[in-house]
Amino acid sequence: MTRAGNERYNKEMQRIDLIFGGAVSFLLGVFLAGFGLVWYFAAVFFLLLLFIFYLLLNIKPSAKHAVLFLFIFAFGIFYFHLYFNFKAAGEHLDFNRPVAFSGIVTTEPQFTDNSEQFTVRIEQPLSGDVKIVTQRVPEYHYGDRLHMQGEIAPAATLTDIPTSVFPSITYINSGNGFWIKEKLIAWKSAMIEGYRKTLPYDASALMQGIMFGTQSDFSKDFKLQMRASGTTHIVALSGYNISILVVAVALVLGSWFSRRVMFIATTAIIALFVLMVGATASVVRAAIMGFLALFAREAGRLPSPRNAIALTAAFMALLNPGVLANDIGFELSFLSLLGITYILPLIENGFPKLTKESLLGWRENIATTLSAQSAVFPVAIHYFGQFSFSSVFANALILGIMPFTMLIGFILAAANLIFLPLGALLAYAVQIPLEYMLFVIRFFANARIPLDIQTDSVAFIVIYYAILLCVLLWFSPKESPKKPVK
Repeated sequence: MTRAGNERYNKEMQRIDLIFGGAVSFLLGVFLAGFGLVWYFAAVFFLLLLFIFYLLLNIKPSAKHAVLFLFIFAFGIFYFHLYFNFKAAGEHLDFNRPVAFSGIVTTEPQFTDNSEQFTVRIEQPLSGDVKIVTQRVPEYHYGDRLHMQGEIAPAATLTDIPTSVFPSITYINSGNGFWIKEKLIAWKSAMIEGYRKTLPYDASALMQGIMFGTQSDFSKDFKLQMRASGTTHIVALSGYNISILVVAVALVLGSWFSRRVMFIATTAIIALFVLMVGATASVVRAAIMGFLALFAREAGRLPSPRNAIALTAAFMALLNPGVLANDIGFELSFLSLLGITYILPLIENGFPKLTKESLLGWRENIATTLSAQSAVFPVAIHYFGQFSFSSVFANALILGIMPFTMLIGFILAAANLIFLPLGALLAYAVQIPLEYMLFVIRFFANARIPLDIQTDSVAFIVIYYAILLCVLLWFSPKESPKKPVK
């Protein structure tokens, strides 16, 4: 490579390091502000961040760049307080006393065995968002305008919103939401209804969860079985589902359109999918990372997984700074992704047999599951008080058929919409992988290897991640990445 090419490469690598350092500095500032740490503790954490940059990530910031990171770090602390001050200023609600209020349903309702939950945006003279918990019937829908009367309780955490439990509700009218989202939700509802008509109950519920993250048809026992087997994440839409969607779109459009058209189409489909299934932390994270990967390929930039992770987290923190310290889904989603990014290569290097091809990719799935669960282990114990070692095997047996299951799920949904008897015929074939997955879930729910630890100790989390960081430092390659030569 020429000297000019070598210089361009070095500048590109420096730009990647600066972007990553800035994003992480902002995230650290927001995170520490969420815990209300005083300035001298914050300074210690910032110095620790520079130490990690230098040793683990091979980023050696100059004095000028260190000052820049410090400024961004301080801005993260400032932005946290600014965001919630503005939020409080724009909220006008009467708490803990009977009040009448009207609003529009802004989220798709979620159902449990005996309740229905959704968010309404309150209309004048009051203002703000309120979570409504009401009876299972009648069912309400996105875009409905409702009049309610009851008490509103303040938000319990920074990421939560005020709640009104079982207010009296009067339906006014519908069609007040974003029309594209209303059409997408109606389309999704039609596909779910098709699953209900053509598949057995449990198989239909599982397919709904895999395709759309919907758990309204899950029985209480089935939820407990998924939790006990450690397979709940397969019905929580994540980067895995988005990646399958991106690959499917590429296969369909790749031979017909240019790369530019495929990029635009894939980005649009990802955005529509997020609108349809709901913008949960895991879905938004997966969608943003999918877009960044597509953009990097389209723009010809060097791909950088760590930058994609950091920028996605920073963007979500900009939208809501409270997610870093108070959103369990956000924390588990990013920790599992970090585990796959940094721990998985070490497992594969230490156990090369896991990289060999195997039936349904069970070896690769074991390595992936181990890396993700190693990263989330202390947080999962902290929040849920239990962990199942056998979940590694359950996931290894299920993840291999997930792409095929999603593919035939889309085909079945389309057949149900076009001609229901055709869907009923195809459903016999679709049941095979679903019944297999149901068998694995139920088997490992009973044959689980549990670890029950009841602890609220933050010290346990800190010590665990300190040890994990030392392991990564020790076993990661010591040499610097090779640079292009002249």
